Amino acid sequence: MNLYRLAMLIMLSLLAISLSCQKNNDGAPAQKGASDKVKTEETSDSQITGISWRLLEIQSMDDSKQIPDNSNNYTLLLNPDGKVNIKADCNSGFGNYTLEGGALTMEIAGLTRAMCPPESLSEEYVKSLNQVYGYILKDGYLYLSMRMDSGILKFEKIQ
Repeated sequence: MNLYRLAMLIMLSLLAISLSCQKNNDGAPAQKGASDKVKTEETSDSQITGISWRLLEIQSMDDSKQIPDNSNNYTLLLNPDGKVNIKADCNSGFGNYTLEGGALTMEIAGLTRAMCPPESLSEEYVKSLNQVYGYILKDGYLYLSMRMDSGILKFEKIQ
């Protein structure tokens, strides 16, 4: 699936989520006090939290792909308490994330500064994670979309 189609799928999913926030399942306007958090049938927050993910690729807007030499060196763990832990090649990091429906934002606040090899994707990976604004879980893969449709990060579960 090319980047444009995946970005459109994510945008349409976010639109559907926002529209569904305005009505109950029976089509009536939402009552005050009703939950603001909407889950889609395809994904719920618990399907991506508490799970270790490894990066398979970073796909840019121009459909170019950066594939890590060893995907086990690029990991992501969204802890249920809103904390995020990452491995970025020879560095480790942590931060916070916000997850609601299909919206996901994160900030990697701390990162070790080991000197990784020249071919490392460490800096690009961390920069990309800090630009994430949404996600979709499809066919067992986690796709994180970056702001301004600048790219998609593709992950798989670590077994």
